[in-house]
Amino acid sequence: MRIGIQLPEVERHVPWLEHLAMARAAEAVGFDSIWVGDHLLYRGDGRPERGPWEAWTLLAALAAATERVDLGPLVACAGFHPPGLVAKMAATVAEISEGRFVLALGAGWNEPEFSAFGLPFDQPGVAVRGILHDRPAPAGR
Repeated sequence: MRIGIQLPEVERHVPWLEHLAMARAAEAVGFDSIWVGDHLLYRGDGRPERGPWEAWTLLAALAAATERVDLGPLVACAGFHPPGLVAKMAATVAEISEGRFVLALGAGWNEPEFSAFGLPFDQPGVAVRGILHDRPAPAGR
């Protein structure tokens, strides 16, 4: 069995140095993987609007700062980036981590964050299929 940990996303504000300390502690005590959420913001749930750190940048930094644990998004939202860009970002983090990167893909569910960033909110699976088949999702679907 392998056991991983997800770092805080929007539960509270967590500065970089605290993320770094948590990741290094997780690695030191034997966790197998570290995961970060891939969201742009949360709003409309009765709590103040909040935006987590950008997942891919955080993963690259963690890849450079850790040595053993696998790293990945939980999960990467296929609707936030064109398929080719997801592939480039994944390849970059995989290189920095020396092969410890795990790509987990999802379609996205939080419509308000898509709208806030001017992104189309597609039917579930359309963007994921685009990445898996290396072509952009059809416009407006």
